[in-house]
Amino acid sequence: MQKIIITLLLSVFSVNSQGQELQEYSTKEYTINYPKDWTFDSSGQMNTTFLLFSKLEENDTFSENVNLMIQDLTGMNLDLKGYTALSVKQIKSVKDSEIIESKGLKKSGRDYHQIIWKGFVAGRDLQFKQLYFLKDNKAYLVTLTCEQKAYTEYVNIGTSILNSFTLK
Repeated sequence: MQKIIITLLLSVFSVNSQGQELQEYSTKEYTINYPKDWTFDSSGQMNTTFLLFSKLEENDTFSENVNLMIQDLTGMNLDLKGYTALSVKQIKSVKDSEIIESKGLKKSGRDYHQIIWKGFVAGRDLQFKQLYFLKDNKAYLVTLTCEQKAYTEYVNIGTSILNSFTLK
């Protein structure tokens, strides 16, 4: 009973390690938490399921963001290792790309893969932190996207958002 009360209190007063109040977005497939001062966009732009935008800073023209893309893998016969290899191949085709880190991880008994990379994309020097999950012939690709010069400023809050992503 005490665990239930504590869980309820934590969900009502959910605050991340940076002291920001969090909002939860949940579907039948997944849940993610993000700071209330970030903007949620489910319009599907850029083939995303959703985008979470940080607030624009003064004199800034790029909103750091977290997004989710869901890819149907039916008939592709890909496991996590194969999906990761395909993704790495695509990353290497990006101008000035560099993979900084690539490692397999486990969360709640589920294997997933994390890749941190940077490259010249859409006319900008960007850095990405991506998590790849596979379930039921679908790939769930959750990505933090930052300008390279702002990555260290956003990586902690971005990582907390990425780490809150949970498949059901």
